[in-house]
Amino acid sequence: MTTEPLEPWFETVGRGYKPLLKPIHPEGKRVLRILVFGMAASLLAPLLLALVDPPIWFAITLVVATLFLSFVVTPVWFLLKTRNRIRIVG
Repeated sequence: MTTEPLEPWFETVGRGYKPLLKPIHPEGKRVLRILVFGMAASLLAPLLLALVDPPIWFAITLVVATLFLSFVVTPVWFLLKTRNRIRIVG
């Protein structure tokens, strides 16, 4: 039985098995961190707004803007910034 050589970024597990997850690119780690903070902000925004009691249109606008920034603007910015530097390894 032969096994193909492992790429250098994989650690050997057992006899020739590859881990399920590949290491994350440093730029990807930064984007994931921004997404997580964006999700936390979008979850905390309604709670904080409930304490301040602003008009409903302001509260809805703030929550939608937070979601849009964290889930649309950040990934698109990341893809545009790194489109020539990241090579998909399959």
